[in-house]
Amino acid sequence: MEENPEKRDNARIDHQCLVSIENLKAGTINKAKMLNFSATGLYFEADNLLQPGEEIFVGIDNSPFASVQGIYECYRVEVVWRKKLKKSVYYYGYGAKHTIDYRKVNLQNGESKKWEDIRKHQRKPYAKSVQFSADDRIFNGLIKNISPAGGFIEADQHISAGQIITFVLPLKNRRKAVVNGKVVWSGPDGFGLKFLNIDKQESA
Repeated sequence: MEENPEKRDNARIDHQCLVSIENLKAGTINKAKMLNFSATGLYFEADNLLQPGEEIFVGIDNSPFASVQGIYECYRVEVVWRKKLKKSVYYYGYGAKHTIDYRKVNLQNGESKKWEDIRKHQRKPYAKSVQFSADDRIFNGLIKNISPAGGFIEADQHISAGQIITFVLPLKNRRKAVVNGKVVWSGPDGFGLKFLNIDKQESA
């Protein structure tokens, strides 16, 4: 196997942490382990089979790319190569590259800028119990992270991709937001949601 199959010109930095692999096309989420990264890509190991050229989201709870520690960020990457592993708890190792060049993301005044989340809305850690409705039924869940465009809700019930759900989100100054969203992927621990409409209202 080539030492540098991606022909990269950026040194990789060792950084081991658990990550989530979101495959929007398949509508699945799987756990994986990142072992190193660079400005242009990363290496991770996982059990699920991915194809070179496939684009996925990699969610990192304590992202080394973030300018502030403890931030959850999710990056869109393209799988460049795959290899079978013999001395790992995972089946496959993957080399992936970012679909945007983070080296070019800088402020005009020369200060360091937060690396852009490819979803264009950085998801922030969030822990709030919520009741949501789907198919005229009420379920309990826990919002684990959220952005202006969507979020992840942990739930015991399986909610299929494509379903529309509704829930109420408390806001500051005695306001609330009635949120309608579409489930874009679903996994064993919960589901990823894309917000369709947010109706801000005054609380009673």
